[in-house]
Amino acid sequence: MIKAQELLAALLVFIAAGYSFWYTINGDTTTEYDLCKRLGFFSKVDYHTLLVAAGLAGYAVTPGHEKKQLKINPKEWVDFIQTWEYGHSSETAEYIPKKFDIDALVAGKSQSDSNRYNFHHIQLGDKHSKSYKKNMSKQKHNGKLITSPLILPALRARQCTLSRSTQDIIADVIVHNCSTMPSG
Repeated sequence: MIKAQELLAALLVFIAAGYSFWYTINGDTTTEYDLCKRLGFFSKVDYHTLLVAAGLAGYAVTPGHEKKQLKINPKEWVDFIQTWEYGHSSETAEYIPKKFDIDALVAGKSQSDSNRYNFHHIQLGDKHSKSYKKNMSKQKHNGKLITSPLILPALRARQCTLSRSTQDIIADVIVHNCSTMPSG
């Protein structure tokens, strides 16, 4: 768990050194404002498995679903962000859960109560910069959500390093979960 947190923290600290931006932790993994994409993961399974390995998420059966669903661990995210040994601080990272309709937000439309979902967000970047907004719904321009955070030099190289460094961790979690699942 510590190794997974260290590897994840290294990239989050690098991203937080730049432009302030909010990312969804459990959102649509194909959008630019999702943490999965910002970390460079192409596979939602690998991203979710890394979060599980880091102790920042787990799987649980939720009412109305037959399969286990990813469950974000809010307390662990807050603790992870506030841990100075990883290089985070309250000035460069923030975590909040919020319920909203992300599709409406992206399209610049009014929020629909029937389509609101519980999202978990992380803000990375200097809270004192002009780019800082107090939540994701404030990251709009002309009524639409800004869908592209600033391009950081060397980000792709660091994303590749994270991907290579976490392959064994991800494989171990997948193998462990497969071996502990009931057959049938």
